[in-house]
Amino acid sequence: MCRAMLLYVWTKPAFLNGLPVDHTWVTSYSYNTNYPDIIAVINANEHFWYCCGDFYPTSNSTKSILKITSSSGVATCLVGSNNDKAYGTIRGRFQLWKGYGIDGVCHQVSNQVLYPYPSYLSFYKKVKGYRVSSAFYGTYGRQEDEWYNARQRCNVAPKTRRPSYSLLVKRLKRILRIFLNHPFATELELRRRNRLSNLDKIAFAIRTQDETAETRVSKMNKEINLFLKDAADLSVGDVRFDDDSFFKMFGVKLGEEIFLIDPSLFEFPPTSDIPERNALLGW
Repeated sequence: MCRAMLLYVWTKPAFLNGLPVDHTWVTSYSYNTNYPDIIAVINANEHFWYCCGDFYPTSNSTKSILKITSSSGVATCLVGSNNDKAYGTIRGRFQLWKGYGIDGVCHQVSNQVLYPYPSYLSFYKKVKGYRVSSAFYGTYGRQEDEWYNARQRCNVAPKTRRPSYSLLVKRLKRILRIFLNHPFATELELRRRNRLSNLDKIAFAIRTQDETAETRVSKMNKEINLFLKDAADLSVGDVRFDDDSFFKMFGVKLGEEIFLIDPSLFEFPPTSDIPERNALLGW
């Protein structure tokens, strides 16, 4: 029988290379209780969701941004807790490799843990890098069919398989005050999908003998920044971003670069395991 429990959402600065970004993860306990390792968490019948990161005991840089009441069965079903190999649907087929940086980052895994409690999303304005990651990868990552199946399996599936418009387009409607089918929104969504296609080509390329995670991730982060440049340069009629609307949209200033993917968390995927991407709009 599922029990009610509190979920705490945490952030800490990830790595500094350009603009700083925040790593996010989820626990069932407050850091008022200092568990030194995951074994102590398990022995206390508590839960720690790694969200593609490491185990974090309390630290001065750790901040709580949200506390909600959840069902232990729902949260642990969607994303396994106390397991550093549990990435939700931000992973390759058969859960054999981490899809971090390809299908999403820690923000998307944290969102999967917290589903179906959408009120938490408003708090993510406090998370550095979240507006970029959600605009680029979507709220719950790119593996849309697997995410739908996971919710079906955990009895929390929505009425429809996927929304009609991506988060990027819906956010454009609100911030730029344009309709969903406006040519500006259609063109920027197309550019997003082209950059995601390029990201796949880079991520799944055959690894050369001297290639490191740092050099591969540098190319992947470049695609994200080229997407931001696409958005900054786009103009359709009198619709374009100014400084204020661009910051509201992406959480960075016009012309700024952000290095969203942490190379220390990236795993080289098998070149043969590239997923078939759905042609429909994503989350």
